[in-house]
Parts: sequence; C-alpha cells; structure tokens
Amino acid sequence: FIAPLPLIFFGSLKIVFIYKIVREYVDLERLKGFFIAFFFAVFPYFILRDYKFIQMQMICPSTIFVIFLYYFLKFQTTHGKKFFYLSSLFCAIYIVSSNLNPGIFVFLCFLLLYFYKKDGKLNFNWTFFILPILFILPYIAVHLFFVFKLNDSGAGFLGKLMAKSKQLGFYLYNFIHIFIDSYGKFFGVIFLIFLFLGIPYTFLMYKNLKKKIIFYVWSLIYYLPFLLLIAPGVTLTHTYLYEGTTAIILSIFIFIDEIIPYKKVVYVIFSVFIFISIINSHIFNNKTLDDGLKAAGYLVRNQINEDKKIYIDTEPMRSHYYLGREKIYCKYDADFEANLNYLINIYINMDILILEKGFKEYVAAKASYILDSFDILYVLEREGREIRYILAKNVKKFKRISIIDYNNNFDKEFGKIGRIISYPMKWPADNAIMPEENL
Repeated sequence: FIAPLPLIFFGSLKIVFIYKIVREYVDLERLKGFFIAFFFAVFPYFILRDYKFIQMQMICPSTIFVIFLYYFLKFQTTHGKKFFYLSSLFCAIYIVSSNLNPGIFVFLCFLLLYFYKKDGKLNFNWTFFILPILFILPYIAVHLFFVFKLNDSGAGFLGKLMAKSKQLGFYLYNFIHIFIDSYGKFFGVIFLIFLFLGIPYTFLMYKNLKKKIIFYVWSLIYYLPFLLLIAPGVTLTHTYLYEGTTAIILSIFIFIDEIIPYKKVVYVIFSVFIFISIINSHIFNNKTLDDGLKAAGYLVRNQINEDKKIYIDTEPMRSHYYLGREKIYCKYDADFEANLNYLINIYINMDILILEKGFKEYVAAKASYILDSFDILYVLEREGREIRYILAKNVKKFKRISIIDYNNNFDKEFGKIGRIISYPMKWPADNAIMPEENL
C-alpha cells in the first residue's frame, strides 16, 4: 500500500504543473489547459508506468523537470528572484536524480541562448549554476570512485546511463518500432509525423511560434539520441522515452492551437485525442508493451531446476526479479553485437537460453552454430505473434505458450512485480550477473 504513494504524489503533481505551464506561460484558455492536463492523466503510456514501483526512477525526476521548467519560465515573465532560485534548486535536484540528466545541459544551453541573447551578447546571471554545481560535485566524486577504485560504472543513474551501449548511426526502423510499441499505432504514428514534420514547420513559422518553440526543442533533445545513438537490442528503451513523451504531447496540443484558429474545432480535436486514449484498450491491457518476461519467469520458476545455468538477453534487474534466480548470465544494456559476443564466450556452459525474437534472428544470422547446440523448449506468443523463446538441450518437442495466461498465473502464484520488489531479497540484484570467469 505504501510503495505506490510516491508515484501517485509525483504523477499528480506533474499534471498540476503541466496545467500551470499551459495556462500561465503559453497563455491557453482555461478549458484548453484542462483538456491538456486531463490528457496527461489518462494517456495509457503514463498510466502503465505511473503505477509501477519499479518506474519511480523515471516518474519522480520527470515531475521535478516540469517543476524546474515552470519556475524557469515564470522567472522569464515576472523576473522575480524567488522563481530564479527555485528553478535553480529544482534543476540541481533533477541533475542528481535522473538517469537522463545529460539532456538538461543541452536544454539549458538552448534556453540561455533563446532568452538571454541581446545585441549579439549573452546576458545571464551565472549564479543560476551555483546550486546545480554544488549538488553534482559530490555525485561526480562518488561516480569516479566507483569507476576507478571498484572498476564499476554503477554509481547511481549517471553510471547506468554511461554503461549503456551507444553507437552512432541512424536507426530509423528501430526508432519507429519503439514508438509504435510504446504508444500504440495511433499515437505512435501521430508522434512520429509531428516529430519529423515539426522540424521544417518550426523553421518556417519561427516568428509566429516565438516562445512556444521551446517545447518542441525539448522533445527533440530527448528523442534524437534514440534515433542516432541507441542501436537495436539495447534494453529499456521504452522506459527512457518517458521524458520526451511529456514534451511532444505539450508541443502537439500547443501547435494545434496555433495552426487551427477555430475554438470549437480545437476542442473537438482535443476530445478525440482523449477519447481514443481512454478506449485504447490494446495499450491498457499491456499487450503491446509485454515482452514475455513475466511468462518466461513463471516457466523458469516452475519448470527449470535451480542448478541450471541460464543466459537471458534482457536487462539484468528485471530478469533477476521475474526469473527469481540468484545467478543469471547477461549483460547490462548491450546492443545485439555486444550480447552476441558475450554469448559466444559462454554458450557452451549454458543449460538454458532465453531470447527475444529479434536477438534470436540476429544470432541465427551471425552465429547459427549457437542455436544448433540448443532446441526450442517454449515459444512465447502475444496475440499469435512469437516474441520470446526458451531454448534448452536435448528437447524432443516444444510447446507454444500464450503469455497472457501465464502472466495471470505468475501474479496469482508469486504476486505482482511491485510486491516482489518491495519485499527484502535474499541476494542483491547487482550480484545477479555472473561474470564469464566464474564459469
């Protein structure tokens, strides 16, 4: 009962400040502001995360970011010193609490150039950075200690982000897939169209948009890294879309109000968006986002002996909780290539492989001899589509599994994942990853 309370508080607080931004800064009518705030309250992507205890690391910093932005924009319109220092305080808190904190530095640079460029010179009170610097110095010191003394990049969220596999490229197909899989087909397509068409539109209509442009730039800053840096196969990409989602929803509604002058038409469009969001049961039922890990966890817990060595291509902490195993073999947020290199070194000693469909196809194309050493034990399906495989040795016949039924069985037998995480564990999650030398 207690664990979800911070999520409820921060999720609700975010909606309040979203309303205040669109009313006081964007200067939309009260009813339009209410529509936008209500959309945030019922949008499935947020609902599916805001009630999950494990998502607190995204929800709370996201709210803090919105509060920072509100006070920063409030200072631009009133020049009140209290808003200046409040924005500095919340900026500092966000930097040390979010694993997406590098984005705020880019966003700050844009804000400073946008608001403080006068006569070709940058006129800015640098005392704004005093609190962020004071907050982040000990944070950096702890991170450096982990890296150089313990040879570990796990110093909080900053370390986790730096540990992500990043490779410069243009991953358009993967980017589109993430949007569709995260937001559903309707909103995924709408967001993608707006994101790409918004670039030339913003350039052409810059003078008309004026201060409203900052919300679109905000969305670009938090989305483009996933288009240009995050290769297919890197885990948790759906989670890290959280920050950009807030920005793009604000941008879409603000741009709609800008390009459509008729109030009734705007209200109809707002109502349609909200109605579709509410009835979008495909997302509410969590079918789109379900990667089959919970069903795999149920099968592992009930059908596979404790002494079996298991490799899984999914993020370690989630795998640890769902599979319920003290020791698993996997890599943190690796792309397909890094995961394959790791698997090549250990597959001979593994008893079980748990692979998502995309990675299994990648292994089949690059190192098919690995799959030749195993047989399919279970094929996990979502709405008739294969999404994950459990492979073992010397299997005579495999079985197809509908993940919905096994998800329900998992909840009945082991409890919701929030309850599992809330209870003390017999082993620390960070020790669940077994290094190759322990084989």
